[in-house]
Amino acid sequence: MSKQKPTLREILFHRYRKIDLSVIEIERLSNYLEKIIFELQPFLDKNFIARLSSDSAFADRLYELYFISALKNNNLSLEHKSDAGLDIWINDISGWGEFVCAHNTLEMKKNNVQGEARIVDNDETLLRITSVLRDKSKKILNDVNKKRVKENQPIILFLSTGQLIDWRPMNPKGDICSFIRAILPISEPTLMINMVTKGSRLCRKYQFGIPKKDTVVENNFFLEKQNELISAVVFSYCSIYSRFDNPSSSFMNGDDFIVVHNPLAKNPIPHGLLKCREEYVCEYEENVSFSIRNIKET
Repeated sequence: MSKQKPTLREILFHRYRKIDLSVIEIERLSNYLEKIIFELQPFLDKNFIARLSSDSAFADRLYELYFISALKNNNLSLEHKSDAGLDIWINDISGWGEFVCAHNTLEMKKNNVQGEARIVDNDETLLRITSVLRDKSKKILNDVNKKRVKENQPIILFLSTGQLIDWRPMNPKGDICSFIRAILPISEPTLMINMVTKGSRLCRKYQFGIPKKDTVVENNFFLEKQNELISAVVFSYCSIYSRFDNPSSSFMNGDDFIVVHNPLAKNPIPHGLLKCREEYVCEYEENVSFSIRNIKET
């Protein structure tokens, strides 16, 4: 006799009673998620709820819900092609969306003591993002080799940083999001001061590589030939719980998106396809150097 699969309520009770969430709160949360899962059912794997029972996959599945909900809020036409291929088919670009959630490594968890303030190492976060993107790129190339994905189909990689210790898209006004340093070889901003005019401006230089102990990890994801099928990377830091936690907020799923277009994409996607917080495009100058700008500010 086969074991009966757990219900969503049972999964949530098992998970959240461990952190002393009240029965009433778990019931409210369960009703909230059930409604969303029912609405998004046509775009989910058949065993979606069962996969929520895995501690390692729980967060990933919730961020998948968030991404699909955000795409629906963008009024995009979506289809779920197969449990074996990429996550979602986007009719508007005749291409794919693939979802991934970055998790803290054991080393990152050790460095962060619960309840104690610490100075966050930005490079630590960037290294994790870079690693996750490279692993996902290998998976996509495997799907291409197996003919699940065609080389003329755009692919948007949606990466959630919501589980990371340093999940926020740190960027001072007038400067670009620091997450971009994980995929393009640019440095931290430097403040340049003109001693004559007393004017100042932020500028950047190329910085190939992110330091890691005794080595340097490449940060040229978008400049590598094998990643030309990735049309854009979309960073996100909110979750499916955002509107549950703040029901009166005007925030809509996807408002946190940070879109970065691949300057060497084989199949580019239109600018402005997604409603977002920031959207970056790269432009080559004299086939030697490139500039990057946030088109949401122009």
